[in-house]
Amino acid sequence: MGNSQTYKVYNANGSYIGSFNAVDIPALKTEIRKSNWKSGIYLVKNKNTSAFIGIEK
Repeated sequence: MGNSQTYKVYNANGSYIGSFNAVDIPALKTEIRKSNWKSGIYLVKNKNTSAFIGIEK
């Protein structure tokens, strides 16, 4: 496993809504699912990656 990275999370309209620390995208999805955020599409960014992810509860 690599080091934890900070991912900034934005809603589908591009508004910043929070950040999570995770080692990769699958771990980030797990952290978002554990939060009280709704299912949907989120834009996630860190220093190396920018991607849309889908979250289902």
